[in-house]
Amino acid sequence: MSKYVILKYSICLVFVISFSIIFETILVKQGFTSADSKPRIADDDKPAEEVYKNIQVLKGMPANDLQMVMHFMRASLNVRCSYCHVHNADNTWSFESDSIEQKNTARKMIQMVQNINTVHFAGNNAVTCYTCHNGSPHPMRTPQLPQVPPKEPVNNQQGNLPEANVILDNYVKALGKDPDKIKSKYCKGTSSLWNGNSYPIEIYQQAPDKFLSILTAPDGSKTYRGYDGKTGWTQNSEGVQPVEGYSLKVLKEYADFYRDLDLKKQYSDIRVTGTDTANGFNCYVLRGTIDDKRTDRLCFDISSGLLVRRTTYTRSVIGSIPNRINYWNYTSTDGIMSPYSAEFSYLDPWAEVLRQFIEVKYNIPMKDLNFSMPVK
Repeated sequence: MSKYVILKYSICLVFVISFSIIFETILVKQGFTSADSKPRIADDDKPAEEVYKNIQVLKGMPANDLQMVMHFMRASLNVRCSYCHVHNADNTWSFESDSIEQKNTARKMIQMVQNINTVHFAGNNAVTCYTCHNGSPHPMRTPQLPQVPPKEPVNNQQGNLPEANVILDNYVKALGKDPDKIKSKYCKGTSSLWNGNSYPIEIYQQAPDKFLSILTAPDGSKTYRGYDGKTGWTQNSEGVQPVEGYSLKVLKEYADFYRDLDLKKQYSDIRVTGTDTANGFNCYVLRGTIDDKRTDRLCFDISSGLLVRRTTYTRSVIGSIPNRINYWNYTSTDGIMSPYSAEFSYLDPWAEVLRQFIEVKYNIPMKDLNFSMPVK
């Protein structure tokens, strides 16, 4: 098996790009360095080699996918960006540099993985970096000692499971109100980052796709992030900036008012795959197809019928990228069961966010609220 050891060394991400509201300020201030050395916000639909410098084995991959792919490899080896990329003394990065040997080795390993999957698995990503590395820069080649006898096989027969439509209908009943009758939502609470820092946050949502968040820093300064159904934007002490490319795609998901309320409309195909445990709850598990690139794994508490975990898998050239949201602390507000706590997990460990709300309101007037981008 040694010849199939995957990705001994790997490329890792240049800087942290967040999938959460908290990090929009970082994205605007730092961007992700592109081929012309300017902060990149758009151009995500172009091939990676047209946006970034010195792309060799990942040519043709959408620039939109680069951040996720880098973090997939970073997480597979459990390393930092500087493992492969040059971090200069002035805290800048020379991404395009090939001076670190791990980066050059990574290219060879990527080609090896692609060849294995092409020859043996019809081009599917059956083998990935994580297959062998399993969170270590150096894959284990021999079983560890001491060995213990394996457990007896468990009977996994699960009996008759309810159909997907029944589980989804029970979820709507558990929520307490027809999703079509819910038109707006206001949340107030805190967002806690991976380092333990917490910041006050307010979120306004209006059906079907308007969104505004207000994050307050310790010095009292505020960061606004909004989407009016067409345009995404962010505003802080440095001014107003449009949100485009991958960041806009993420913002649209936040703005989708019915994303967690009316699940039936989210998927072209959805089916029951079995049972599992999530957040300490025994759950029915459903798998739904969003589009040709994304699928969701949904865990519903068997007892309450409520959604307690949602994991989204996004297909990439290197493997499936997981993002997970855990929901708990459901409380009835205005006759609607709402999770007052939500934990967002990504392959980017610096993007971990825990939101805890102290106030949630539904169907409040928002006609005087401006979701559109302010005039610069």
